[in-house]
Amino acid sequence: MKKLKIILISILFATGFISGCTDLSTNDKATETTFFDISLFNVTLVEQDFTTSFTKVMENYTTELTTVENITGNEITWEILEQYSVTFYINITNGVMETLLKLNSSEKAYNLTLLSKNNLLGVNYTQQSIETIGDISFLLNRTITYQNNESQYYTLLFSIGNIFVALGGSAPKQSTFITYAKTIESNILNVI
Repeated sequence: MKKLKIILISILFATGFISGCTDLSTNDKATETTFFDISLFNVTLVEQDFTTSFTKVMENYTTELTTVENITGNEITWEILEQYSVTFYINITNGVMETLLKLNSSEKAYNLTLLSKNNLLGVNYTQQSIETIGDISFLLNRTITYQNNESQYYTLLFSIGNIFVALGGSAPKQSTFITYAKTIESNILNVI
């Protein structure tokens, strides 16, 4: 159980709301206005999406409007219309945490993705090359050592319309998280 707590704390720290500073992009995708009024609960990963037997150890879903300040360290206020998070776990080297946020605009989701990526680069993550998922996406990783065991920890961030998605966890291959992200993207596109 102690290992699980450490993994969960690492996942929340990595995909969560760490601080740093950067400039926002003025990319055309950030200025497009696509608003998906969908239930995040209907587009999340489920146990059947995994090739191995994961156990759901934590789930949180709320449709209450939440205002959060400074989650990226840039003194920005973020209005979260809906949020869903879940953690699936097998063992110390194989777990997935997923966070989905519905924001009030596609620009906010795009900026949250960009700022979160830059924050992770500031805490020893390395950006990997991937094809774009959603409107903007980033795959980052770093090596985590726990009790003399090294594992690769990945964080995949993307936004599609006004939906922000963060996936984090450990896995032997980065393609694992790309597959998960594409599944969520497909789920979103299938319900709009």
